[in-house]
Amino acid sequence: MLPQAQRETVFLTYVEGLTYRDTSEVLEVPIGTVMSRLAAARETLSKLDPAPEDISAPQSQSR
Repeated sequence: MLPQAQRETVFLTYVEGLTYRDTSEVLEVPIGTVMSRLAAARETLSKLDPAPEDISAPQSQSR
């Protein structure tokens, strides 16, 4: 789970599509802080285990 500040920053930037500058204005933090939060969030998320494959889904078989 990401800290609240990182979640807000990720949401505004990646989900809402705000620029780094707009995100910094909404959150009232410097643009460098936005960049640092996003980098930290990406690092944390990259370490998560991927979701297990759905074993109930039919597998395509190529012949």
